[in-house]
Amino acid sequence: MAAVKRIPLKGLQEEEVTKLITEVDLMKSFSHPCIAKYEGIARDDITVNIVLECACRFFSHGLALTHL
Repeated sequence: MAAVKRIPLKGLQEEEVTKLITEVDLMKSFSHPCIAKYEGIARDDITVNIVLECACRFFSHGLALTHL
């Protein structure tokens, strides 16, 4: 299962979008049991879509509320 974070591109400069994509690529290398894994990124004309591991398992273990 996956979750998608949609970021509208309206009002962003191309250099800001490039920086965002570079940061997401870096975050894909992170590995920790309490961090949702970044699976990838997709871009179209109006949005950048960041694909993440679904964090549903954190809720079922009570971690989301206890580690805020």
